[in-house]
Amino acid sequence: MSTIMPAMVTTATQADRAHPPMPPLLSVSRCLAALWLLGGLLGCASRRASHTPIATGSPATPILGVIEVLTSPEGASISLNGDSQGTSPQRLTVSPGTYTVRIAAEGYEPITVEVTAEASRKVTVSETLRDMAAPRVTLAALPERVRADEGLKVSAQADDNDRVVRMVLRVDGAVLHEVEERTLRFNVDTRTLAAGRHDVIVEAWDAAGNAGEARAVVAVEAATAVASPEAAMPTATAVASAGTPSPEATAVAASRPTALPTAALQPVVATWGEMTIDTYAYEEALYTDEAAGHPYPLLHRDRVGAPRPRTYRVLRLRNAYLELTFLPELGGRIYQVRYLPTGQDLLYNNRAIKPTHWGPEDQGWWLAVGGIEFCLPVNEHGYVTAEPWDTVVSQGADGSATATMAIEERSRGVQARVEVTLRPGEAGFTVRTTLHNPHGEARALQYWTNAMLSPGAHGVQASLRFYYPTDTVIVHSRGDGSLPDAHGTMAWPVHAGIDMSHYANWRDYLGFFAPNLLAPYTAVYDEATELGMVRVFPPEIVRGNKLFAFGLGFGDSRAYTDDGSQYVEMWSGLSPTFWDDVTLGPGASVTWGETWYAIAGTGGPSIAGAEGTLTAAREGAAVRVTIGAIGERRWTVRVLQGERSVATREVVVRPDVPYRELVSLDDAAEARPVTVRVEDARGRIVMAYEI
Repeated sequence: MSTIMPAMVTTATQADRAHPPMPPLLSVSRCLAALWLLGGLLGCASRRASHTPIATGSPATPILGVIEVLTSPEGASISLNGDSQGTSPQRLTVSPGTYTVRIAAEGYEPITVEVTAEASRKVTVSETLRDMAAPRVTLAALPERVRADEGLKVSAQADDNDRVVRMVLRVDGAVLHEVEERTLRFNVDTRTLAAGRHDVIVEAWDAAGNAGEARAVVAVEAATAVASPEAAMPTATAVASAGTPSPEATAVAASRPTALPTAALQPVVATWGEMTIDTYAYEEALYTDEAAGHPYPLLHRDRVGAPRPRTYRVLRLRNAYLELTFLPELGGRIYQVRYLPTGQDLLYNNRAIKPTHWGPEDQGWWLAVGGIEFCLPVNEHGYVTAEPWDTVVSQGADGSATATMAIEERSRGVQARVEVTLRPGEAGFTVRTTLHNPHGEARALQYWTNAMLSPGAHGVQASLRFYYPTDTVIVHSRGDGSLPDAHGTMAWPVHAGIDMSHYANWRDYLGFFAPNLLAPYTAVYDEATELGMVRVFPPEIVRGNKLFAFGLGFGDSRAYTDDGSQYVEMWSGLSPTFWDDVTLGPGASVTWGETWYAIAGTGGPSIAGAEGTLTAAREGAAVRVTIGAIGERRWTVRVLQGERSVATREVVVRPDVPYRELVSLDDAAEARPVTVRVEDARGRIVMAYEI
């Protein structure tokens, strides 16, 4: 009535204004008539009062409230004081009062809440249901028995009321395969299993951490696998004449890991072939200056012709994980390393081989090809990266293949030999280098290996990370004026509050030396392509470790490429910096070995060695562990909190299947350090990291 009455009053007032005033006599008559009518009405009311109540107004309309129910996931059943109200989301109109709301869904813990509804108000109940149901794992039927040479195909699928986030295949407790989806398929090499019965278990986890599994038992008959003998890693040695200042050291690289039986591994395949690469016509612009005494060609830059297709002879080594391509004509370089499980390339290749104005100062040019080049006898790429190297290939009794590149450097007469060995079943290779001075006088020189990296894509991107385990580096050159000048030191990885290990933070070019690494490895890893490269070296001999990258703001890419792509350079050398030489005495030699390998799906390493990588990070009251390996390995993983053992796992790791686990810790002792240790079958510590 209140909303109507103002409208009635307003209408009457407007009607009065619409007509002229009434004459006085007519107004008095109308007033007397109104009084007579009112009296009659009052009389009627008086006569009826004895038996009829007086109506005072219409019945009141009740004022209601609203209860809104929202749930995650939606579709949960709702009841109000025990009465079903449908499924969520739902808006319920109720009288004011207190109500019991119950929410339930299959596979989830039910929730009951008390709610007070008020007139003309909405109260919202918003609840996330706790998933209580484990995934249901269906394992395809397996044979009761298999011969060792037959193999075992395992196929399983997991279903869940929410979503499956991880599946793992274990045989006798050891992890053989892992996926982050609801379907798992894997061929078990039964030649690696002993004769007898084996437990096959497929586990699945959902997003809430609930785990389900399916099991089967399979008997393996007449296993015939024979473990191959361990191949000794090349010994890194430096031999020099007595009394000479050349590097005198003997470094034995880490012994090769205990491998799984390798009877099933195929020998490395070595083939010669051809490759056509667009190449600038630089050779007709080369000339020699005999008066200057420089034995290598110089370049008339203004006479370089346009790029054109050119065919090169190449050597390829291939196993199950890697394909290495060598380009003997251009410095004997490793032109490309391809990671075969995903088909991704690890090294940068210029799409048109192009001469640049960089290189040794007295030579004035360098050929931008890409790959891994071997640089001597001076810094800044040396003289021989565009020279042909003699190259031969040999097969080892263990199924390995070795490409041996050799050259005699003309300015100093030093002989260089580089042996690159690829073994069956490994996603890495060894580089054994020997420098020999055949003369009766000492020779001062530099030797560097330069890897131009772009893991997983043509051109590096902001998602690339650098792993140089040190706290201080020495600047060689820089384009970013906020960084120290050449020869200056800067903190690593965080300088002036900026994390320089993240390529996204590089504004311009930067090169630095890291002569005092805390562990003998360097690495890069691209978080977007999930691919990286690790290099492990003998620190007693190899004292030079350099990194160079252009930076995202670099503006002179046409100096070396035509497509604007970038790469990073990971250097390894005998001398600590480009400003230092080493001396090779009369008749002296120096030999050392390095290991280079691919890492995939592991993230960047917390620690790395010749056998694999370990990544460990605290996540509240847990530690996330990821382990990668150069080849297929059986290891024991131990997690210790202080002196107390938290977890022990027997695991199998492959280059394409890293081991991952989130290990719960003791909440009460969260402040105590956590150590993750990886051991081989003999109990030898392969890797260890403390956080």
